Amino acid sequence: DTSRGSNCESDIRFDLIMTESAVRLCLSYLPVINQSKVLRKCLIDLERDSRASRDYDRHTLVLTLYSECLGKLVTRKETRVKALEAETLRVQRRFDVLALLSTTFESYPWEKRPEYSKMFEPLPLDPFSPPTKRKMCSVLGFEESGDVFDPLA
Repeated sequence: DTSRGSNCESDIRFDLIMTESAVRLCLSYLPVINQSKVLRKCLIDLERDSRASRDYDRHTLVLTLYSECLGKLVTRKETRVKALEAETLRVQRRFDVLALLSTTFESYPWEKRPEYSKMFEPLPLDPFSPPTKRKMCSVLGFEESGDVFDPLA
């Protein structure tokens, strides 16, 4: 269908360089805390969207923008520094995985690439809420205790 192809060419979302410029311009009108909320929502929605799970470049763009925003918040001496540091660590882990996936699978067909968004638990809805205790499951199938060695725990 040629009409669909022409729509793709004129849609800014398919040109990540133009998208980044437009997003940066729009975000510049918001306070930094609101920028972080918008970008975090975008990241959560992108990770939920199975159609974008193999689009490593798009994930990298959103993570970059969000990471830069978190950096601004941390330098502003926000009162919730520990929560911001934890969020920054979650974002950095995602960056590391994307770098590995991008270099390893760049020559693979789109459909054979691993789905990035399935490699992480979703981000918490509120980055400033206290973490909930999750029941951890190890190779042995139960929470680890002090007297049992589990090499993967």
